[in-house]
Amino acid sequence: MEKPIYVFQCSKNKGLFGLTYDSNGLNLPKKLCLGSWVLVNTINTDKIDIPLMIEKTPSELMKEIDENGYYIHSLPPKL
Repeated sequence: MEKPIYVFQCSKNKGLFGLTYDSNGLNLPKKLCLGSWVLVNTINTDKIDIPLMIEKTPSELMKEIDENGYYIHSLPPKL
């Protein structure tokens, strides 16, 4: 059984996302998000379909979360 990945968005910086196996997001770095981390989605890793905004394969993403506890992704600013 695969574990879900929880996707959090920073409340003060809508382009900043944290992905983690922790459903509460408590392991996401507080210093990177001046607001709070808000849960916005859950990804089932057995049927993983990573959004195009993340330039990692599903296996690379899960490996990074396994090694660091989380993955931080920042969208480029809109021009």
